[in-house]
Amino acid sequence: MPAIQLRDASLQQLAQRMLEADGNLSSQDITTLVDAVYQNDGRLSKTERESLEELLLHYTDTLESPEAKEKLDFFTQMSNSSLRDAAHRFASDGTISTPEARELESIALRDGRISKREKVTLKALLGFYAPQMEPGAHQLVSDLATAGAPTTPTSPSAPSPVTPAPATNLEALNLGAAEGRKGQILLSPEGVFTLEQPSHVGGSITDQASEAIYQAAEKISQLPDGQNLFAEVPKPQKMKALESLQDNIDRAMEDPDPSNTANLRARSGAATTVLELARSASGPDEANLREQAIDELLAIMEFEPVRGLRRSVLNNLEANKDLCSPEQISRIDELKASIVPQRPPYEAWFQNGNNTLEVKQYLHGEFYDETIDEYKAQGFSQEPGSSNVWVRTYDDPSGNNDPMTVRITVEKKNAPVFTEMDDDDKHVIFYSGHSNLGGHTKDALAWSEDTESTGDKLIVMSLCRGNQMAAAVSNRFPQDHQITTNDSVTSRDEFEMVFPMFEIMARRGSYEEMNEAATYHSWSDPQRAGYIFPHDTGQYNRISDEDQDGVADAWGERADRLFNVGLQSPTGTQTDLKAREVGHAATELDGTKLISGIEFANTILHYHMENWDRDSSFRSQDDGNLIPAGWFDSDTDEPVRILEEKHDGGTFYRVQVNSKYADQTEEALGALVGFEIAQHLEGQYGGEVDRTDMMRNFYLANEYLYFMGGNDYSSNNISKNLASRYDFPDGLDFRAHRSAHRSSSDHDIADKDRIGKLLDRFQSWINGG
Repeated sequence: MPAIQLRDASLQQLAQRMLEADGNLSSQDITTLVDAVYQNDGRLSKTERESLEELLLHYTDTLESPEAKEKLDFFTQMSNSSLRDAAHRFASDGTISTPEARELESIALRDGRISKREKVTLKALLGFYAPQMEPGAHQLVSDLATAGAPTTPTSPSAPSPVTPAPATNLEALNLGAAEGRKGQILLSPEGVFTLEQPSHVGGSITDQASEAIYQAAEKISQLPDGQNLFAEVPKPQKMKALESLQDNIDRAMEDPDPSNTANLRARSGAATTVLELARSASGPDEANLREQAIDELLAIMEFEPVRGLRRSVLNNLEANKDLCSPEQISRIDELKASIVPQRPPYEAWFQNGNNTLEVKQYLHGEFYDETIDEYKAQGFSQEPGSSNVWVRTYDDPSGNNDPMTVRITVEKKNAPVFTEMDDDDKHVIFYSGHSNLGGHTKDALAWSEDTESTGDKLIVMSLCRGNQMAAAVSNRFPQDHQITTNDSVTSRDEFEMVFPMFEIMARRGSYEEMNEAATYHSWSDPQRAGYIFPHDTGQYNRISDEDQDGVADAWGERADRLFNVGLQSPTGTQTDLKAREVGHAATELDGTKLISGIEFANTILHYHMENWDRDSSFRSQDDGNLIPAGWFDSDTDEPVRILEEKHDGGTFYRVQVNSKYADQTEEALGALVGFEIAQHLEGQYGGEVDRTDMMRNFYLANEYLYFMGGNDYSSNNISKNLASRYDFPDGLDFRAHRSAHRSSSDHDIADKDRIGKLLDRFQSWINGG
């Protein structure tokens, strides 16, 4: 008897029982499986849909007949969830009547047209439910699926479809150009996007339209709050533009390889532009435009194969829930559970009868003894024959799961943290110890440069200020989950998170339960949890950058509007801090290396700059308010722009870097950006920035090099170039900073004694010499 392995455990168990009963899956069994997925909430989840697809793709030999295979094939082709779910609801009494078919027609025609996706769904629906359809219902659905034209009046309760004005009443419109781009974006009377200067991406109308849409999305991502690309576009033309965008998405999804760069770029640009149309809708007469645009985004959330784009759409819809109906908000919340991890990947961990959770812990030597003592106190015992393996079994109080054995292999190291990400037998990779202000994590990522994760792992980074390097970790291992920290954590804080976590895992609990059980909160902000769990998008989006454009995924009331695709990475070998053309627009550049310096500056703010020898102009409450905001294009050599935004009574500082510095190394950019941030904040709070302030800011920039830089030679070279750029005196460099830094054993960052040494050494320059 073949063993079936499906993503959804309930479907797997049901299908296995059916197989054990008579050795195959019949057409009736397929109906039973479909009925089962609708029993809970009347909807088909992503996991359930994927499980049925797995059954069709990998277990065809279990299907009793071609009819059974065809039936399952029909159901998996129903990609429009509204039509699919309604049809199943109507068929639940055994018959789909003609009036019910008219309701299906109303759903399909709510925007006055039938898209390719809706036609595919109607054809599949016809095949799956044909035996249950009344003759009139069958004819109506057949006509819709083939001709796409209504055969009967639509339901009075359905939204009235818009009848756009004739194209002759509309004009071709110039929507301008994205920053750094040459081609003007044109919108035809028929709603088709084109470029005034055709792009190099291809000669076909389809290719050019996709590129025009993507550049429109780039422009949308650059617009300040309160501006909209479609503000002056007539409503009929906007409706036609929405149709054009839907067709663009459908074409890209129908390609045999929908995840290639061109297709993903087409869908991503369309998603951003569809949302902009929804945002442009004003007044009751445009309510249907807004509703249809949001419905299209919900469809992307459900069926888009690339998780990063699905999550980007989710972030933007959550930031624009005021545009959504209560039903749409409910649907966003439902789909969110399939996009954002709500629980650890238990199905992958505990398959084939496995009940052991394998944990690999890398433990900083300073904390080794107290951690082992705590394991003993918590009931862990040393595995016979091993000096570094600790074991304990946890029961599930509900009895729904077999007892779970936690097996922790402890290493007194920090650098190799990620070297076992490619080990299928490891479920949790766990680091406990100091962060070295992000340096340890950076070293660990470099150490494992050639290691590829097998996926479905939980990374637990229990170290001070894990949020500083969270984006680097998640971008390195995007298929894995990560728990990290907001603040400094003690061993006791960690114990009060980890051991309840194991108890919750034993009963297959959620990240939310773990979050509630972890009582430690940020010492700098008691309203903020000390640990960040994967489900908490409010915190995680602020420190993540899934598309690697250097823009935080979401912060405050704003989300990164565009999921960038096909980014370029200019060779980052320069350390001279000089501006030069790199041959790409800002929106085309990979921005991964921008985040390090900005997040390090947040860490400096976090560790209290008030301990300087005067009241500092920096404020620790700005920790986390420096937001990576990507590159910008400029005709000047200004290195950094800092844009201030007010949200919920706080000030956010969006930090952008001039694209002319894209060929600089990450370390050079980190020092340059850190200095410019310090200069801005000094001026913001302290007024005029004098030479004493500048010397302190130079020290801050070199703190980045001290903890996050490469070798001393490279750091000294960068530091000298920084000093030269801002006319500091000769002799001021990284070595001078390092000498001052090492002059005190105080653990505070940038304490007054250390900075005092630097100020004393260059007092003549400070006094104007």
